[in-house]
Amino acid sequence: MTVKDWGLARRDLLRRLGVGAACLPLLSAGRARGAGPRRTLVVVVQSLGYRMSSWLPPQGPLTGSLPSSTAPLEPHEKDLIFLPDLTDHSLPAGTSGLVGYGTILYGLPDTVGTDYREPNGPTVDQVVGRSTGGSRRSIVLGVQIDRPPRASDAPGARRCSWAGAGQPINPEQDPFRSYDAFFGGRVPDDTETRRLLLERRSILDYVGGSLDQFGKRLGSEDRAAIQGHQQAIRDLENQLQGADAGGDGCNAPSTATPVDLDAPENFPVILKIQMDLLVAALRCGLTQVVVLQLCDAAAKNVGLSFVPGVPPPNVSPLAGSWYELGHNPVISGVDRKRLLDQWLMQRFSELLDRMKAVTTPDGTLLDGGVVLWANTMQDGANRDAQHIPWVLAGRCGGYFRTGQVAASAGKPTSSVLAELCRALGVAGEPFGKGLEILRAP
Repeated sequence: MTVKDWGLARRDLLRRLGVGAACLPLLSAGRARGAGPRRTLVVVVQSLGYRMSSWLPPQGPLTGSLPSSTAPLEPHEKDLIFLPDLTDHSLPAGTSGLVGYGTILYGLPDTVGTDYREPNGPTVDQVVGRSTGGSRRSIVLGVQIDRPPRASDAPGARRCSWAGAGQPINPEQDPFRSYDAFFGGRVPDDTETRRLLLERRSILDYVGGSLDQFGKRLGSEDRAAIQGHQQAIRDLENQLQGADAGGDGCNAPSTATPVDLDAPENFPVILKIQMDLLVAALRCGLTQVVVLQLCDAAAKNVGLSFVPGVPPPNVSPLAGSWYELGHNPVISGVDRKRLLDQWLMQRFSELLDRMKAVTTPDGTLLDGGVVLWANTMQDGANRDAQHIPWVLAGRCGGYFRTGQVAASAGKPTSSVLAELCRALGVAGEPFGKGLEILRAP
């Protein structure tokens, strides 16, 4: 297919579908137009730290077994960089990590606010997003962030992505709305999308046939991309329809109902859908930058009955919550917070699995991109924001030297953000000097 033919074919397809570019996967034919590698950034933000003795491997190369909490990440050892004991310069020394939730992706000292700090400029996701372009500079998702009880109503307690000073970005917490925005096409709005899903109908009823016809005009690699795109949409629809509740593995039960987004026990279901949505958005070229917030600053509203071995709430609304477990990790002689840490690292591992399953010119979506799994403090029991543990995953096209626990003690979080900008082609030094030990030789 020639350059001219590609442009005409794409326009013809979109005209026939009556939809936006989000319905069309990025095909390898795009490379015929001289398109360079697409570097992607995913940022996942959580709070309340980890039980470090069960979480942190020894400094140096990652070889062999990982500690119990990070053991789920062992299949991805060669893709990881552990960054222990980072210091957050957006906070005065001795300040609780709860206060730094709003500036965790900023890391510079020029912040504003009292109870909860706010950045005085754009956060790293916005800086990178503005440099990469795309139909959406960035996407910000969340999981039940605004359910009560909240850490605070202050934006700095609930928002970690900022377009600039006083400009917090509200995370999209409704997967139905995200799905509609990404793939809804000619469906008018998310209300109509919900109706279609309740009737167990697919958006592919609108576009699937046209994509199939378009695929016949392409090579085998591009046909596979279209098929993968369609399967990703079907998988998302099954989850939104509640298909995971049962069935024979191929067909959901007729009694399936859409996911209740307000039910606390659905936290893991919503998290899985949001992760699938972010991978689909990257795969389809809708954006190159995604932020996913797992909680607000304190995570008081996240009950943990879904984590094996963690007792359910009993005495008060906070008993058995992420917040309470962070501050009182040992219950009846068992370190229950370690079990939560392990559960979270299993979700991290599953995200990396999803990204590795997507083929790109670099090999996989993870090979060509980078994931930052960020925390706001060392441990919920000490709230220490001057010994913060972060993890990077992915080589970003060979930029990062992965497979190590870096000598990052005392280094500012802003230096890691600076390296992300450098790896993703951002001009200048918006976050100051980088951290050279992260770079591949």
